[in-house]
Amino acid sequence: MAGRAPDGPGLLRNFVGGEFVEGGRRFVKRSPVTGEPVFEVVEADRACVDDAV
Repeated sequence: MAGRAPDGPGLLRNFVGGEFVEGGRRFVKRSPVTGEPVFEVVEADRACVDDAV
């Protein structure tokens, strides 16, 4: 079933230990077709990766 597109870019966070966690820096992922922002992505820092592994 198709849903309504969000009004703005969504936020993709890391999921570690059963919960969403903040990481280090963030960057915007843009549509390769339109160039519009699709998601803001939280980049996993070293501590986040260590917790996940």
